Amino acid sequence: MAASSAAPVKNVVVFRNGDPFFGGRRFVVNQRQVATMEAFLNEVTQSIGAPLAVRTLYTPRQGHRVSDLHDLQTGAQYVAAGFERFKKLDSYLPISCKWISLFVFRNGDLLCPPFRFIIPRSLQQDLDQILSLITEKVSLRTGAVRRLCSLDGVSVSSAGELQTGCCYVAVGTERFKKLPYVELLVSKKPLLWNSIIYIYVFVTGKPGVLKAEERTNREEAQGAEEVQEDENTATELPVDQVGIHVSLHQNMSELQ
Repeated sequence: MAASSAAPVKNVVVFRNGDPFFGGRRFVVNQRQVATMEAFLNEVTQSIGAPLAVRTLYTPRQGHRVSDLHDLQTGAQYVAAGFERFKKLDSYLPISCKWISLFVFRNGDLLCPPFRFIIPRSLQQDLDQILSLITEKVSLRTGAVRRLCSLDGVSVSSAGELQTGCCYVAVGTERFKKLPYVELLVSKKPLLWNSIIYIYVFVTGKPGVLKAEERTNREEAQGAEEVQEDENTATELPVDQVGIHVSLHQNMSELQ
C-alpha cells in the first residue's frame, strides 16, 4: 500500500525567464527528497544560475503559474521567474518542437547510468530505426534491442508514444525486469551519464542510404555539445533521403 501511494517521480525541463540563449535544465522531482515547492524553487535557482531567487514557475505557452509540486507534469517544460512578469519567447521548448530527448537504461542493469539520446523530428516516426541506433550504443548482453518499455514495463508500440524527457528501458529477447532504475536518477550526488548521444540530420546526396557514424575523438565530440534549433539542425526530408550522424560524449570521471 505504501508503494502505491508514494508520490511519482517527475522529469521536467526548466528555462530562464526571458533568456533566449538558455537551452533549459532538466530536473528529476522526487518528493521524498524535495518535499515542498519552495525547496524545489531553491534548487532551480542554484542549478540554472538565476541572477535573483526563483519564486515562480510558469507554463511556457500560456504563462500559467504553477503553485504546487503536484501540478508539475512529467516530461513538461516550465519557465522560472523571480518577481518579474512572465516573458513569452519562441526559444522555449526547443526540444519538444523539433527534438525528443530520451533517457534509456539497460534492462536489469542497476550499475550502468542511463544513456541520453536526442532524436530529430524526421526520425520520430521510425521506431525500428530508433531501436537500431539504441542497439549500437547500449550493448545489451542478449543482443539487439527489440523494444523499449516504460519504467513500469509497458512496451512502446510506436515512435509516436515516445515522450521527451522521459525514461525508458531497452529490452532484448528477454523479459522486462522491473527494478528501481529511477534510483540512479535521484541519487544525492550529481548524475554521471553513461553517455549523451546526439543524433542529427544532414543531406548526404545519396538517397536511400542511412549511415550511423560514431566519433570517439573527444575534440570532435565537443562540437555537438549544444544543439541549437535552427534551419540547419532539423532538415525536413524523407527518412530514406537523409543521413544519420551520431556523436558520443563519453564521461571520463565522476562529477565533483
